[in-house]
Amino acid sequence: MDDGHYLTWRVGLDLDTRNDRESPTSGWLVHGWWERSQSDDAAPLTLPPEVRDPILPGRYSSARIWLDARRYARYSPTVRAALRLVAGGWLGGDPLPVQRRFSLGGPDLLPGYAFRHRNCAPATLADPSHPALCDRLVAVQLEVRTRTRMGLPIPTTEPYLNALQRIFAIREPDVVIFGDAGAGWIAGDGPGRIPSNRIPVLGEWKEDVGFGFDAGGIGLYIAQPLTDGLPLTFTVRLQRRF
Repeated sequence: MDDGHYLTWRVGLDLDTRNDRESPTSGWLVHGWWERSQSDDAAPLTLPPEVRDPILPGRYSSARIWLDARRYARYSPTVRAALRLVAGGWLGGDPLPVQRRFSLGGPDLLPGYAFRHRNCAPATLADPSHPALCDRLVAVQLEVRTRTRMGLPIPTTEPYLNALQRIFAIREPDVVIFGDAGAGWIAGDGPGRIPSNRIPVLGEWKEDVGFGFDAGGIGLYIAQPLTDGLPLTFTVRLQRRF
């Protein structure tokens, strides 16, 4: 973390036209914001030059943006689809503080990869905490769902089982087939960076595909990474993917 006293303000916009917040079949959900942070007594960490150039202590100011747009649609009485675009990062001013940077990997955007699998840290940085050092990020997610008939929630007179099914809002599960792709990078000129007016070529993105079962309050998913020769991952979620 870059030490100092920071003043941060944010202007955001939210749009929600979903027909159902728990299980939408049509509509949009869009969340976006612009954020600016500044400090008069910042004490930035020393990072490798591949991440950012040295910054003198004192005044520090940076800006970043974020967009999370989701579209839901029904294509037949039993088939629904959802598409999500996430993008954001450094917009102007000084390089982003460490605590405002990004990474890819984990249950949200790329479930096939470990937490912070893509964190933009150069090989010369030996830090066991694996800090998130990307200053820009983009990811796309697509999923298709169809409802099954598996007899859930389980009819029973057992009070504890009934209570658990109510707590987890168990319902007839959806079969979910999904694919995810994303990239994280450092913008600017120099080795390992991407020019500020470009995004990485598709060959540099990380991708995964998978399937799972979503029973309302709990979901079970298996994902296969398509890069880096990684094994299958198994994820349990207590809410829908998006």
